[in-house]
Amino acid sequence: MAIKDLIIEERARRSEAWAVLLREGGPLAVSPKVLRKLGIYGGAQGIWVDKGRTAGLTSSGAGIAVGILHTGSSYADDLSADGVLYHYPRTGRGEARDRAEIDATKEAGRQKLPIFVITYPSPHAAKRDVRLGWVEDWDDNARAFLISFGDEQPEQQRAPHEDAGFQLVTGRRTQTREVEARKGQPRFKFRVLARYGPRCAVCDLEVGAVLDAAHLCPDSEGGTDDPRNGLVLCAVHHRALDSGLFLVDPDNLVLQMPPSGISPDALRLTRKDLRHLARYPHRDALQWLWRGRRTDFLGCAFAGSQLQVQIYVNRRRQELNEAVCAVLEGLRGCEQRIRWVSPLEDKNFDEYWDEEALRALGKEKLRLELAKFWPGGGPHWDALAIVDGADPGVILVEAKSYPGEVFSEGTQAVDKGSRDRITAALSKTKEWLQADGAVDWTGRLYQSANRLAHLYFFRSHGVPAWLVNVYVCNTPEPGRCTAQAEWGRTIQSVKRELGLNGVVPYAGDVFLEARLRTELK
Repeated sequence: MAIKDLIIEERARRSEAWAVLLREGGPLAVSPKVLRKLGIYGGAQGIWVDKGRTAGLTSSGAGIAVGILHTGSSYADDLSADGVLYHYPRTGRGEARDRAEIDATKEAGRQKLPIFVITYPSPHAAKRDVRLGWVEDWDDNARAFLISFGDEQPEQQRAPHEDAGFQLVTGRRTQTREVEARKGQPRFKFRVLARYGPRCAVCDLEVGAVLDAAHLCPDSEGGTDDPRNGLVLCAVHHRALDSGLFLVDPDNLVLQMPPSGISPDALRLTRKDLRHLARYPHRDALQWLWRGRRTDFLGCAFAGSQLQVQIYVNRRRQELNEAVCAVLEGLRGCEQRIRWVSPLEDKNFDEYWDEEALRALGKEKLRLELAKFWPGGGPHWDALAIVDGADPGVILVEAKSYPGEVFSEGTQAVDKGSRDRITAALSKTKEWLQADGAVDWTGRLYQSANRLAHLYFFRSHGVPAWLVNVYVCNTPEPGRCTAQAEWGRTIQSVKRELGLNGVVPYAGDVFLEARLRTELK
């Protein structure tokens, strides 16, 4: 019989073995005895070829892989619900034997034969879990196979060409890593290893068990699994990058360190830049990494309302004071009495909330009262100011750079005590503002509601307080340019949705023209 016909028979035999396994209660928690009986796996470790049955399927007589064992002991995060990144064996049984098993696995891919991927449901478990896998791709430099799971052979997904279109953000995902890596992670890691080579890009470590495929724009932010959004880093430097202990300048690929005393030597960095790589990450991904922290190492924001507030507080203070006093009841003509306490350049543009905000405003005596009124994790104020005088007042600032920022997912409070305090505080605030008590303030306009609640808190405790809503106009950021007229429509819509029928006392809306970051840096 021709090899071609033998391959067809073998494909049918493996399909039938899978069907029987499912009928007998598989593919999870299967006895090794059942696996041997079905001819699914008969080895003790690694790749099982079953040469007695498959040697005649190849002209060389090397056979074709039937099953592989993935214990997870060395590469625990390479297994996901939809595939596995399986590393070439280095068994110590001789290079020729390892090579024969690698070739047999490649042959399964070439012949489009499924293989059985055996895993342990838990360390040292007596039973085995089984997946039906397909050898989708392999890379000899990375010494790895990409194996996808499924009842049918998946359509092969080739790595994108260097000049292919690049979409950095593909949609927000939820990342879970309780037992297995998230879906798509083995494919992403395989593509990243194949693109850059199996060594850390910043220290040259080549130990596969501690090499990660790091997303530059992370999956939690909707970052694409395109390998141009990745970089090979060892586990230490992956964590260092995520912690902001170093960054990559997108303009020159130089590794940048924070001005905090941490040195390249302390981080064991052996590279000064990424120019040694044969191929580089996509500039958009590096740019996101550079900007995605929102601030540089000195706290200076890269963009958005945070940057604009920093500019106006530190470079255009008189202009800001005049705009604030023009719209706030009781502050007209008081520009010289306003003293900004955040975000200040000489304090790394720090922002404050909860007890720290009270301390910055000189109102520490209200600490216990605030804790009774609102649970911890209250509004993070974009700016804070003290109004000097015999009875010092406070200015609370909330800033937005485009209408979408006004809306949120609502309160994230979980425990009943916190939710009860929030509900009670919002109810008192609505009563104070004569708002519609039936309107739910814990939904998408919760940010606006909790700022109003804190204005009420200060006023109800005898503190002259004002709330300033800053709206940035004509920001140069793509898709976020908002004219004052559009802001006006948004503001009216928000007030209607909150059930506010009149002017909000001690609150005002300020419209500031967007400025360039070069005013700060």
